[in-house]
Amino acid sequence: MHSDEPSVAGEGPPGPGNGQIEQTGSRQNTQDIVDQVYGPSHKDVEAPKDTPKRQLKALYLSEQLGETGAAAAYHWDRGTSRRPRVVVLDFGLKHNILRSLTRLGCGVTVVPATAAAEDVLALDPDGIVLSPGPGDPELLDYAVTTVRGLLGRRPMMGICLGHQVLGIALGGKTFKLPFGHRGGNHPVRDMETGQVHITSQNHGYAVDGDSLRGGAEASHINLNDGTVEGLRHRDLPLLSIQYHSEASPGPLDNMYLFERFVALMREHSRPLLPR
Repeated sequence: MHSDEPSVAGEGPPGPGNGQIEQTGSRQNTQDIVDQVYGPSHKDVEAPKDTPKRQLKALYLSEQLGETGAAAAYHWDRGTSRRPRVVVLDFGLKHNILRSLTRLGCGVTVVPATAAAEDVLALDPDGIVLSPGPGDPELLDYAVTTVRGLLGRRPMMGICLGHQVLGIALGGKTFKLPFGHRGGNHPVRDMETGQVHITSQNHGYAVDGDSLRGGAEASHINLNDGTVEGLRHRDLPLLSIQYHSEASPGPLDNMYLFERFVALMREHSRPLLPR
C-alpha cells in the first residue's frame, strides 16, 4: 500500500520578505510565483528518453508498483450490482479512497496499474479513478498509454501520482520539486470557487502548468509556491488533484472532491444509472 508516513523534508526555499510570497489569487500570476520560489530554470532539464539509466529506473518503479499495488483485480464492495461503478487503477492506493467512494454509494473494482484500457472498459465502469503511488510519473509509459485510451470514454479522477499521469496523458509535462510537498497543512485554492482548503500532501513531482494544452487547465493552485494542484478540462469529463483528498492522514474538508466526481459520473451517465 502507498505509505501514510510523510517523508522528511529539508528547509523550504527562501522567498521575498523572509519566505513570504505575495498572493494575488490570479491564475496568470502563478507561474511567476513558481519561478520566484524555485527559479526560472527549475524545470528546464529533462531526462533523456530510452537511455539505459531511464530503463533501469522504469524497471525499478514497476517493481515498486508491483509491491504496493494490486496483483489482480478484485471487488472492494464484494459485489458488482451497485451503481455508479468505479474502476480504480492501483498504483499504491490507500483503502480510505475506496471507503470514501463506497460511502457515496459507489460500487468499486480495483485493477492493477498495468491494466490496459480495454481491460478497464470491459468491466463496464461509470467512472475511473487513478490512484496515488510512488515514483516519477515520467517513467510510467504504460500507464500513460492506458489513460490516453480512456480519455473521454468515461469520467475520470486522478489523485496524486494519478493526477500526474493524467497530466502527461493530456500532453503536459512534470518536473521534480527541489524540496517536495510534505505534511498535512498545505493551503490550496480551488480556482472554481475561490475557496482555500488545507490539504495533506506527500509528493516530490508536480505538473508543469505551462505545458498544459488542448483544453486542460489548472483547477487548484498551491498558495505556498504557485504549483498546479489540480486539473480540469473544458471538453472532457475529468478532474484531478495533487494532494490526498481521502483525508488519511489529513483534514476532512476535501471530501467534496469525491462528491464532485460522483456528480460528474451522474452527469455523463448512461440511462440505467440511478440518480
